Amino acid sequence: MNEKRWKYEQRRIARALNCTRIKNLGEPGPDMESEFLKVEARDRADLPQWLLTSLGKARGFASPHQLGLLVITSSSELQTLVVMDLRDYRDWYVDTLLKAFPFGPPEVEYEPEP
Repeated sequence: MNEKRWKYEQRRIARALNCTRIKNLGEPGPDMESEFLKVEARDRADLPQWLLTSLGKARGFASPHQLGLLVITSSSELQTLVVMDLRDYRDWYVDTLLKAFPFGPPEVEYEPEP
């Protein structure tokens, strides 16, 4: 994969999510982060057509006040994934959080459990 492409994609995603891109230089850690998110990004030349078709169906079924999600399960992996379009995520969550907390998340003091 072209190094310029994945860097471009990480920058684009960071802007869309209002995150800071982290230059890990081979160290473990997220690709980008914000006060609310830790993001690991992966770029592929092509996504599986079944995934794009299924997500498109879910988005098509949703009304303007509903979020279209694709939920993927696996019998061999005990894991369930939720897939959504980045534009929907930004509209529903990032923009909403920026409006609710324009100066960052509120400071919350946690008391240790006894």
